[in-house]
Amino acid sequence: MRRKLNVKFDRIDELVGAVGANEEDQGKRPSRDKTAVESELDVLCGSIRADLAAWCDEPAAKDNVKEKAERIGMSGASEKRIAIAYMLGDKVEASRKAYEKSRDLYRAALELEPFNHWVITQYLSMNATPILAHASDALKGLTRLRLRPTRCMSWDRPVLHNRRRGSGRR
Repeated sequence: MRRKLNVKFDRIDELVGAVGANEEDQGKRPSRDKTAVESELDVLCGSIRADLAAWCDEPAAKDNVKEKAERIGMSGASEKRIAIAYMLGDKVEASRKAYEKSRDLYRAALELEPFNHWVITQYLSMNATPILAHASDALKGLTRLRLRPTRCMSWDRPVLHNRRRGSGRR
């Protein structure tokens, strides 16, 4: 799946000018028809989203919470790349919507796997993204997390660590 997505993202990068942006011969690159670029960009983004949705609906993801969280997290990462591409393509509203979807996907993954440090970091960073940080519900989303206790979590008995001995007591 990752290779397939990377091929599509490579093409998106070419379309929005993210590839070779620091080349000395930028003036030698052919100009692109903006309408054709936007059309192809929309088709590629739709295709990526469809691939990810199908991948998340596979039985392997439905039967295993960790696998499901990983796939939802990867969908969030892909939405973030789509958001960046839309921003580079001057499609600000489409970019904002993709950032929101990315944030929501990271949140869904976090609710499934609350101790996944990568998902936590990505979710918090999405809330701090300038295009989303000023939204009225940016901080409210943090308070509405529905984390489920797992065998690692003890809501009613916090672990107290003894610094000298390195052991914990309840």
